[in-house]
Amino acid sequence: MSLYEVTMDSLTVGNESVSAAKTVIIDTGSSYIYIPEEDALNIYSYLPSPKTSAQGYLLPCNPANPPSLTFTFGGMAFDLEYKYLIGADVGSQDGYCWAKIGSLKGMDTWVIGDAFLHTVYTSFDVGSKEVTLYKLLK
Repeated sequence: MSLYEVTMDSLTVGNESVSAAKTVIIDTGSSYIYIPEEDALNIYSYLPSPKTSAQGYLLPCNPANPPSLTFTFGGMAFDLEYKYLIGADVGSQDGYCWAKIGSLKGMDTWVIGDAFLHTVYTSFDVGSKEVTLYKLLK
């Protein structure tokens, strides 16, 4: 099993609170972060110069002073630096990269995948169905 439900206390972009507490799915089999379209539009409104395409969202590859996203779980804040929000260069959109936050119409669940999970230590207790997140040592 690679899916676990946990409570996310909040999400902020820079200093702006963009999401209150909600249940999210921690999915080690997903590469990106997938969220409802309304939530995605809200988050992207706080990120520098986002664009959309038929395939997904685009963000500048190298913006000046980009904000971090801060996910809070169990009262502990985990910063996701901007560089982890972007993927490969789009190529046809000069200076833009694919964003690692996606949405699907009609989706009502948040799925937190490797775009976030590779920045934390994660412990899965299968017996008690608990997930514990730890900050990486720098």
